Amino acid sequence: MLDLVRGHLARRETNFRLLVPTATLAEHLRNVLARDGFAFRPRLILTLARFVEPFAGKPQPPAALLELVLARVLASQRHAEFASVVETIGFVEALAAAVDEFSTAGAEADTLDAHLTGPYAKPFASVYRAVEAEMSALGFAFRGQRLRDAARQVRLDGIERLYLDGFVSFTALETAFLTSCPAQVTVTLPEWEGSAAARQALGGRVERCAAAAPNAALRVVAAPTLELEADEIARRILARRGTGLPFREMGVVVRQARQYVPALRSAFARFGIPARFYFSDPLSHHGVVRYLSALAGSGASGWPLESLAEALSHPASGLGGTSEGDWLNYRLREAMPGRGLAAARKAAESKGAALFRILDQFDKPLGTLRVAGEWATHLAQLPAAVSRRQPRDGRADEVALWRSRALALEGFVEAGHETARALGADTLLAFPDFWRQVRRVLDLTPLRTPDHRRDVVHVMDAWEARQWRLSQVFVCGMLEGQFPAYPAQEPLFPDAARVRLREAGLRLKTTLERQQEEEFLWTMARTRASGELVLSYPKFNAKGEETLPSFWLSALGVEPEAAIPVRPAAPRGRAAPRPPGIRDETLRPRLRERFVTWGPTAIESFLTCPYQFFARYALRLRELPPRPDERLDFLNQGNLVHATIAEWHQTRRPIGEIFEERFAAFCRDENVRQCFATEVERLEMLRNLEDFAGKPNLKTGAAVETEKAFEFDLAPEIRVKGRIDRLDLFSGGQAHLCDYKYSSTVNLSKRFSGDRLDRYVQGGLYVLALASQGYRVERFDYCALRGGVKWRGYAAAELADLTARSSRLTIQTVRQVLAGEFGLRPADSDACRTCDYPDACRVKAEPMLVRIAGGAE
Repeated sequence: MLDLVRGHLARRETNFRLLVPTATLAEHLRNVLARDGFAFRPRLILTLARFVEPFAGKPQPPAALLELVLARVLASQRHAEFASVVETIGFVEALAAAVDEFSTAGAEADTLDAHLTGPYAKPFASVYRAVEAEMSALGFAFRGQRLRDAARQVRLDGIERLYLDGFVSFTALETAFLTSCPAQVTVTLPEWEGSAAARQALGGRVERCAAAAPNAALRVVAAPTLELEADEIARRILARRGTGLPFREMGVVVRQARQYVPALRSAFARFGIPARFYFSDPLSHHGVVRYLSALAGSGASGWPLESLAEALSHPASGLGGTSEGDWLNYRLREAMPGRGLAAARKAAESKGAALFRILDQFDKPLGTLRVAGEWATHLAQLPAAVSRRQPRDGRADEVALWRSRALALEGFVEAGHETARALGADTLLAFPDFWRQVRRVLDLTPLRTPDHRRDVVHVMDAWEARQWRLSQVFVCGMLEGQFPAYPAQEPLFPDAARVRLREAGLRLKTTLERQQEEEFLWTMARTRASGELVLSYPKFNAKGEETLPSFWLSALGVEPEAAIPVRPAAPRGRAAPRPPGIRDETLRPRLRERFVTWGPTAIESFLTCPYQFFARYALRLRELPPRPDERLDFLNQGNLVHATIAEWHQTRRPIGEIFEERFAAFCRDENVRQCFATEVERLEMLRNLEDFAGKPNLKTGAAVETEKAFEFDLAPEIRVKGRIDRLDLFSGGQAHLCDYKYSSTVNLSKRFSGDRLDRYVQGGLYVLALASQGYRVERFDYCALRGGVKWRGYAAAELADLTARSSRLTIQTVRQVLAGEFGLRPADSDACRTCDYPDACRVKAEPMLVRIAGGAE
């Protein structure tokens, strides 16, 4: 077929059209012919849908509009047969798919009334009739009606030949349109069961084409996981590229896009492989649309500070990722919970002033009732809140990013107008109700960004792949249930109803025919390669369970190869490692100025992780204020419990009464959100405190002091400062120390574990502090308060070792800090799990050593 087109172009003829099923194939064939040296107008090669458009009259409705209209019809008709499922997730989508399938087959409401059988026949026919009427009133027509109109009105001025290539079959209405065309029509169709009816109807116009015999070298690869399968594909692509094969001569065929496309995108990005993905994402997934949706959703809810802060932290706001944005986010979190732009501006002071002016204008009518058309116009003003930063010259990736951003902004505005059309432009409603429908449209609208790069790897689904012929092809996900998939009968209209409609002239696919499609796709996929075909699958799923390879693989008789573990090569040579810490002689004296006194908690922080100590105590980095539902964290729970116990020792009032007063004051002062989780924590703290009050381990005759401050010189220029939770003094001068820990007995036992003793200095420093004041300490105890009271400590005979170890570790820590030694040396994974600075720490970053070719470092 392509040779016939080359002949026309060589003779400079324009009296023909080459029609293909998809826009991507049309673009591919244009590029192929352009590389052959032909110059021609793009309209000579186009899709069948584009060719039909001038003769079809009304346009086809977008999928999002169909679902909105369908939902409205269902709400108005209220069929009892649908009552139990109409509100369930996915029902409207399933019904919309049925409407689309029936309309594409050429179904009319009268035909459905007469021939459709089953419990849902009558309500579906009624819904179908109403949706068709509403679409017509909105200026749209289903695909079947458009083809009927096109067959009656087709005029081919100056076009004498039509070539159709790349199709696997035609519907009855497509066949009728082709036979009505006043031109010589030549069609290629593959030999398979699904094209039999079309071949018979088109008769002599059809050139039969059998699937190419598999003649490429065949390999089967088993990778441990899906992610490593994607890495293996990337490794082999780069290996073939190293032999001189262009990227454009390689392709990846995907049957299960939801699982594989994200993994392939990630792998190709990490390995630096240019790729074009022939898949569309929902418009709502684009970053700019997510930002605008967050703003609109926040406005619809009255601008809660939580949702507003999240929206403004997005890079599209111009504030996200900047110091100004970080400061604004900090202040908004401090002000939570709160609501309204006035509260946000007060917290922000002068930060983000230009953006707040835009939001003020958007906010003005949100509390009123407006017609849908006005809401659509008003929503179209919101993209003004998107940052207008210009792309950098010469960056192809940024050009693609900004192209997608422009399309996303257009799509966002159009989604509002499309929603207004579906609801009726004069329908009066509140903005939250309008926005709820817009969100559905954004979810259902695909976003396709043009990608005109030439030398890229093609990643496509199995239907798209049937049109291609490439040197190197990978088919991934060769698992039973994925490729082949095993379609089940349609729940609304099973095979019996479809057979009845077929007798009435409507060709609807049965389960058997969909299974035949799977076999046809397999045949197409394994014949797309002219050089090498690689079939791959993961040996284990995400749960670690062993998978079942596709039975089609076993029929090939090829032994699977093991995937080779690989990592991307570093983009540049690794710099020589520098010793961690502060080496600038002008900075180290600043450390001595900062650390005049030393607290036991700070010393233990360094022993747990020097870098964590550096961030918290040397740099004094401030953490983000917790959200209202996070403010009753472990630290604040511990502070509440400590303060309650201290007051209980001093006043002997009921401990529950003291706690309730302090808890209420804390929640009021810190704006803690009152919710189920808050109540659970309150009850647990109260239960633990009452348990403690029942067994406080008080000794007869002891005078109790709480929160006793101390400060002493451990060594020259090492001054230790702190506060002891409880001191029991006896008449003979003896002293017992107690430190409360609002943690479990398991965590308490870690302080006595042999491999962890060198991380703790608190007990020993407390004993040394009291000894410096003339006390004779005979015992030191810890008390775990969470989940049951547990006492454990050191007797008099053990205190010498305790104080010696604490003194040694403290002096050693002080010397390392003043020397600027802050290495990445966490004591264990627990230190990383509870760290507040993981994003600034590189302890988990693994060096990228393995190169693709040869695996050399």
